[in-house]
Amino acid sequence: MNNPLSWATALGILLCLIWFMRLLPVVYQDGKLDQKAVRVMRKSSLLPLAIMVASLALAGFGLANSEQTIRFIPWAMLLITLVGSIWVVERGIREIRKYRAS
Repeated sequence: MNNPLSWATALGILLCLIWFMRLLPVVYQDGKLDQKAVRVMRKSSLLPLAIMVASLALAGFGLANSEQTIRFIPWAMLLITLVGSIWVVERGIREIRKYRAS
């Protein structure tokens, strides 16, 4: 763990776990998994996941075409994955709360 990328990855995993812990009380009601909430979460996650995958592909192929930008590929992948994961979970939480409010 002498590499800054390793520390950034560990921090990113910690942030994703924090957002996942925020999701658990929303998905579980009275200690039981709410299947309707899971379906709402899956449906709302399709757009952010598609954007994240397209961004990862574009960043990977785009940065790999130049020797000067190859060293930025791991950082770009880390940042895109972190932001995309948090976006997916946060959007799911909002959609589940909106579904329950209606």
